[in-house]
Amino acid sequence: MTEQATTRQMGLVQLVRRLLTRFRILNFMLVGGIGYVINMGLYYPLTLVFKTEVTFLGSHFYLPPFVISSVVAIISNYEMNKRWTFGDRKAKSLSFARYFGMAAVTMLLDLLILWGLVDGLHWAPMLGAAVAIAVVFVVRYVVADKWIFRERK
Repeated sequence: MTEQATTRQMGLVQLVRRLLTRFRILNFMLVGGIGYVINMGLYYPLTLVFKTEVTFLGSHFYLPPFVISSVVAIISNYEMNKRWTFGDRKAKSLSFARYFGMAAVTMLLDLLILWGLVDGLHWAPMLGAAVAIAVVFVVRYVVADKWIFRERK
């Protein structure tokens, strides 16, 4: 690699760091993207197990796997957001309980959207789950920013 290419790469890395520092929501989106990969990476295999092994609400086998994969993603997202997105802020007392409570409430919204898209509009569960997570993203960011990791004045 040439010195010029290395300098360009370093400049790009610095630009990305500056953007992530200045626009906190970009950090939250990146963490959310990692959580999304974790969630969907667990969700699909779990739907295969639940489809053949578990009967839940008739044919709604896609809901329990979503809860399980979401809980794993929620825990990892909390840790990444606490350390990276909101690392410059002191986490409020009981921040994990607050984050998990917020995530549990918003997960109900996720489940309602998922159920509506799959049972109502006949979407594939994977697509419905992806859309549900994206729709609720903004709510999660606002709650995390304003309530869980609120900047002290």
